[in-house]
Amino acid sequence: MNKFEAVFTKLRSAGAGRSKYRERGTARHSILLLFMWLTLVVSATDVKANASTENVQEIVEVCMLSNRMLKDYALIGMGVVYQDPVADLQAGMVEMSMYMSTGSLDSYDLSEELGVSLRQLEAAWSEIEPTLITEPSKDDVSDLRNKVEKFTTHCEQVVEELAIDTQIPGQQELVLAGKLGMEVQRLAALYMIQAWGAKHDQYHSEVKRIQSQFKKNYQQLTSADSTGESEELRSLLKNVDNQFLVFGFLASSKSGRYQPTRAEKIAANVFYEVRDILLLAEELL
Repeated sequence: MNKFEAVFTKLRSAGAGRSKYRERGTARHSILLLFMWLTLVVSATDVKANASTENVQEIVEVCMLSNRMLKDYALIGMGVVYQDPVADLQAGMVEMSMYMSTGSLDSYDLSEELGVSLRQLEAAWSEIEPTLITEPSKDDVSDLRNKVEKFTTHCEQVVEELAIDTQIPGQQELVLAGKLGMEVQRLAALYMIQAWGAKHDQYHSEVKRIQSQFKKNYQQLTSADSTGESEELRSLLKNVDNQFLVFGFLASSKSGRYQPTRAEKIAANVFYEVRDILLLAEELL
């Protein structure tokens, strides 16, 4: 057993008592993986001319996962065991591998431009993955975050391209909903790295930028016609907004005191809630 495996074993043992919420998240994750597998089986024989709503949702998941795993990496480095970041990181790696390695999107007759964008995304991920599976190090986390940020930025562009390629009205609402989740996971990763002690010189300006982008996306989404027609969707979005406001307050504090457990709870809640929002938004299209 190497040093990192020993860390995993120790943390998993300490985090054995999971919360009910974590158990619910694990069950939902298992269902998602089953759905993804079924999608791959179907897509192997069902070739479409354009990207689908499912393609858009898959890449939104990829975008969120990149920062979610970076957040877990920092939590493991801190020795935090709440909601078992080791298991969460491992599950994220499996899920990301399914998205990035199975070639599910390649089974669609997408444009050459989209094909190039997707290959670039896969190449960028291949530069991130090796670090995520090593023992967390403050010396490596700054470079890792820069790579994840570049990956996420390109990932957002791919989501936009896929949404346009679907030629389905209302796809922009899915993109905006996904971006809310991306910004929350961005903030979570940034906050955990700061709490770990790997200081970021531009931390507070980055927090403000993320807050501003979240607010912009939220306002655009809530003013959309399809959003206004669904009371359930408005309620879900309002809940995400409220949680982000609390998180923003934590992240903006200059007291030097950090609350990684509370921040992780918010980030996890929003991660699953955005998945619900995406599914509901798809139904409304």
